Amino acid sequence: MIWDIDPTLIGPYELPWHGLFVLLEVAALIYVLWKWRKEGEVTFNDWSWLLLVGAGHLFYTSQIAEETPTFDLEIRYYGLFFAIGLLGAARAFPVYFERWGFPRSHADSLTLWTPIGMLVGAHLVHLIFYETHVFYNSETGEILSEPLRILQLGSGLASHGGGLGAILAVLFFARKNGVDPMKYMDPSMCAATFVIPWVRVGNFFNSEIVGREWDGPWAIAFPRHDCGHALYAAHGACPEAYEVVTRHPSQVYEAVLGFIMVGLAIYLQRNWRNRLRPGAILFILLGYYFTTRFFIEYTKEYQTISDGFPFTMGQMLSAPIVLICLYMLFVSKKSNIRTAVGPEEATGDELLPPEERAGGGDAGGDADEADEPKAKAAPKRRKKKRKKRS
Repeated sequence: MIWDIDPTLIGPYELPWHGLFVLLEVAALIYVLWKWRKEGEVTFNDWSWLLLVGAGHLFYTSQIAEETPTFDLEIRYYGLFFAIGLLGAARAFPVYFERWGFPRSHADSLTLWTPIGMLVGAHLVHLIFYETHVFYNSETGEILSEPLRILQLGSGLASHGGGLGAILAVLFFARKNGVDPMKYMDPSMCAATFVIPWVRVGNFFNSEIVGREWDGPWAIAFPRHDCGHALYAAHGACPEAYEVVTRHPSQVYEAVLGFIMVGLAIYLQRNWRNRLRPGAILFILLGYYFTTRFFIEYTKEYQTISDGFPFTMGQMLSAPIVLICLYMLFVSKKSNIRTAVGPEEATGDELLPPEERAGGGDAGGDADEADEPKAKAAPKRRKKKRKKRS
């Protein structure tokens, strides 16, 4: 099978950067006004989008505007599938947080900051481990040789960094609210799983992160990868000088395992959220993902430090995470799956009003009514004892 789908769905169209920033600023301001009219108040999170866009506009104007006044607007399949994953996660966040007993407002805030942490972390870790020349060019000795590459968040993402960035965002928010971070981690991780498979589907449409050479029954050729997207687009095919080979569709393998992970997350949050210690579901899902990632690397194109090294970069980054997950699940007392969980550890009820807490409200009234017969029965027993003594 030959996979030569054009990764660009719509475009490109040349547009001015300043126009884009102004459009985004107006949209963010309209959102703030809508929130103020609807709820009568505006929070910092409501202003955050406007502040972020304004900061980006200011940086662009002072540092980049003269060199790159315009950009090519295009909608790529990768961006489309990534957006589908983010929308799924955004919809799951408030549902899962409420099931864990947290206020919906906490989920709304994390729906904003977790994707930002995920995107920034994924991009920076990719640059650090896969494009180190961006920060330090060993041939020229230049530091920060390509500063604009750091700002290209949509190109070059590492799943390890995405997980790290999302975890750091949740940790920061938990500390800010005085909550045990592990209680936030479980619902956040369950919601974040919706992004993983769709990213791999996007990689497949982009003809990137391809598998190793293979001639099996479901092998696929990626001509756009083998000769380069620009050269392929210019000629409409790979020139004869370039060899097109069939490969493992490793992106499809990871996408299938990612959808299985989504199903596992749904099962765990429905059946085990109040039966496992805080953080256990996080480490189960992380352990699953990076264990499967370790073995999938054997079918992916070889990316390592030097020729002949037995493990790929992805395996070297995955193995420590798997070991940490095993330690937290079976050795550490914090998230050990073999240790009984107390009712106060499984929920976020301490953040809810008393009438909304598990076991509160009507349950408390029933308990009081159940105690009344005992209180009335006590005087009768005392009367009987007095008669016997007389």
